[in-house]
Amino acid sequence: MPLYSEIERDLVSKIQTGELVPDEPIPTELELCEIYGVSRITVRRAVERLVAARMIYRRRGIGTFVNRATSDGKSLRLVGHIKDVLTFDRKLTARILRRGQETPPPAVQRAFEIAKDGKLYAIAAINYLDRKPYAVTHSFFAPALARVAHKVQMRHGKTSIQYLEELTGIRVRSGEQTIEPAVARGDIAKLLELKSGTPILTTTRLYFADDPLPIEAVQVHYHPDRYQLRVELLTTDSFAR
Repeated sequence: MPLYSEIERDLVSKIQTGELVPDEPIPTELELCEIYGVSRITVRRAVERLVAARMIYRRRGIGTFVNRATSDGKSLRLVGHIKDVLTFDRKLTARILRRGQETPPPAVQRAFEIAKDGKLYAIAAINYLDRKPYAVTHSFFAPALARVAHKVQMRHGKTSIQYLEELTGIRVRSGEQTIEPAVARGDIAKLLELKSGTPILTTTRLYFADDPLPIEAVQVHYHPDRYQLRVELLTTDSFAR
């Protein structure tokens, strides 16, 4: 189990047992580094995952606090196989819209730990299913991989991360996917052929190799009538069989 997952699990346990109290601050990143004997990057990734799960929240310039909402609502975490998001559906076709340096959205900025005005090499594309708009994707690559990212394509039944693996020899070890409701506006609405304000699903996927920071982040905006998420839920006994 990665170190950040161990830290995350321990902090969740402390929240659930009441050792860390709602609306009270958790230890600072430096304090957590000393407690767990790990780097700041590792601690930051564990904290980011808890923020994404709404277990904790940040107050700029003040600290990070246990979220009281965790007792009123739930953020569901599902564990799947990385192959499920690496595989490109061969029924889909893709067209690259643009490529080059872009300022990524806040979630991607946090994942790569870059400044608000920082830029990453990016590829924007649209996917079609039966010649109808299916999804708009924005792929952002780690700064160290920018020189090879320009060779990444969106064809031949491969995802951008699969191209990246082939070009660099790097192998994806794990991934994270966050799914959130959103509203189609501007270019996204036009590309998906939707009215502005139409509800859609947006996913943010992070792919990791051996480093705590991702090698690629992909934000996907799905057409609401052409994308469906199906999850099979199993008991712990099922995994033991």
